Amino acid sequence: MIEKIYINLNAGSIGSARIESASDPTPKAFSPIVVGDERTFDLYLTDGSGNLETSSDVQSLNLSIGKVGNLLTATTSFLPVSGGFRMTINLANQATKDALAGGDQEVLFEVTRQTYSGESRTIIQAPLTLTGEVGETTDQVNQIFQECFIVSLTDEVSAPNQVAGITTFRLPFSFELLEVRASANVAPEGSSIIIDINSNGSSVLGQLLEIEAGSKTSQEATNLATITTANLPDDAEITIDIDQIGSSSPGSGIKVYLSGKRG
Repeated sequence: MIEKIYINLNAGSIGSARIESASDPTPKAFSPIVVGDERTFDLYLTDGSGNLETSSDVQSLNLSIGKVGNLLTATTSFLPVSGGFRMTINLANQATKDALAGGDQEVLFEVTRQTYSGESRTIIQAPLTLTGEVGETTDQVNQIFQECFIVSLTDEVSAPNQVAGITTFRLPFSFELLEVRASANVAPEGSSIIIDINSNGSSVLGQLLEIEAGSKTSQEATNLATITTANLPDDAEITIDIDQIGSSSPGSGIKVYLSGKRG
């Protein structure tokens, strides 16, 4: 799963720079991270009022995980995504394995950014727990629970219609939306399938879900969907719209995936 992290460039301290969303500057702590082969983060750099920096502003980024004087892993490679920067870091290298030999490790998640105007500074340095497996974290509040709603918008063979509210359901509990995806059994041709998700009548997305022509998954889209409203209340009415279908062949077997955790 790709973890979205919002960083407030105007935070009171770099230790409190991780926030709830681009426009909500409430500090947000890291949950424990289970070490695996790689972890991918989408970083969104904001002024705390909803404005995001883009690749035209940022010349370089350095993402590192470790302790002062004991760097475990780092990367400077990033891929611009809609409104943010995708960085993948190795958490199965020998230094990380050696550190975990003694049990869970308290480390620092640090990002340094340099702009084209010449400014270079650390924009976040937040505490983070690295663990070998979820079962090693004993505090239930800090356990990682993730659930996914999978919603079929069409059957597997029939052509979809471009329609608002093609499906409607209500959430059985409050839900923190962390990631959205879409897939098709038969790829659209000519143009993309575009999908919007609404909670109580308002879209929760900034960049809408897109399955590009010739593709079966939104994960291959040039611009991945972004979430603007993550915290959805209990019994919220969720409606899903198909805003566009393939122009020469509409595609079929369309499904939407809403991943997150009970809020």
